[in-house]
Amino acid sequence: MAKQGIAQLPLYNDATGEATIQLMASGLPLTVVVNKEGKEIAWLIGPADWDSPGMVAQIEALMAGNVSGRADGPAIALEGNVTRP
Repeated sequence: MAKQGIAQLPLYNDATGEATIQLMASGLPLTVVVNKEGKEIAWLIGPADWDSPGMVAQIEALMAGNVSGRADGPAIALEGNVTRP
């Protein structure tokens, strides 16, 4: 993120639970990655080692647009976590 000039990401809290329902979240924490068009392109259920080389490579691939989102098919599961409906 430092390469992109991002120092801090905003925190979003689903206080009403509506996003959890709409996203059909089967567990928490849930991370959803959306592209510039607002399409879900990746997700992860559970904790993550965001600094691991594998995760960094996946995020860089997402940022480079080397992954298709739901417009072309299902979003990918980061680091092979639980399958999403």
